[in-house]
Amino acid sequence: MVRDSSKSGVLILGESGQVGRALKHLLGDDAILLTRKQADLSRPDSLEQALAPYHPAAIINAAAYTAVDKAEEEETLATTINGTAPGILADICKKRDIPP
Repeated sequence: MVRDSSKSGVLILGESGQVGRALKHLLGDDAILLTRKQADLSRPDSLEQALAPYHPAAIINAAAYTAVDKAEEEETLATTINGTAPGILADICKKRDIPP
């Protein structure tokens, strides 16, 4: 596969979590970290617009619904963040020719 040379960096969703911070440390200036405010996985229909300004070579979703004790109460929210949103991210990557 020929990679688009205009794409650069690794876009990371979930910048405030442990995984996001570790990836920032590992990738340094190649990391493009987005906050929940910038890319809200609880609103998956907004993700395409939120990611539009960026042209990363890869996208890593380090964000998740992790409140296990509340997941049964907030099943719809947990499913949206951990299921629906990653599916939409995969579709965005496919459309933009970003490898899995």
